[in-house]
Amino acid sequence: MNVTSIAKRLRRGWSRLALVGLWFALPCCASHCAGTSDHFAEQRAAAWEFRAPPERTWRELVEMLAAEGVRGLPEAPPFGHTVEGRVSASHVVRVRFAGSVESYSVEALHSVTSRDADGGERVFTDHRTSPALLWRLVQRVEPDRARDVRRTADARAERSRAAWTACDRFWERTLAPELERDR
Repeated sequence: MNVTSIAKRLRRGWSRLALVGLWFALPCCASHCAGTSDHFAEQRAAAWEFRAPPERTWRELVEMLAAEGVRGLPEAPPFGHTVEGRVSASHVVRVRFAGSVESYSVEALHSVTSRDADGGERVFTDHRTSPALLWRLVQRVEPDRARDVRRTADARAERSRAAWTACDRFWERTLAPELERDR
């Protein structure tokens, strides 16, 4: 075996190693970068600052939560304090409006308490409001602004689809010859 053949084998070995590395790295990127239009819209809604009258937002939110079984929320929007509604004795939803009447965010955090076999309690609490719930609320309360978000989200989803189509084609062209050589 001469130096040239050893160098070729090493290069081919390193290129395979690089391909294997990419094979594992790209799916991680895919889960972070790729998404549907709704996914991108929900990301935007997660940090939404409402500008609609708080009473209207509150009315719509209470209606949406009531459809999920939440009862016992007060009539007025909760600025500066947290209110609780219940789905059951062990399932509580804490709601709060943060900010001012002109610009505010909405939090709706679910908390479920369960009993252990030994009689102890475990409390499972959402640490952030569901982006899907916020996106539905935005669409109901501020439809004009929601349309702008939808247009942007549609464009991002289209770019994402195009990028992943190109990525798929790259993998087909790159791996097919490599796999054929190995046979």
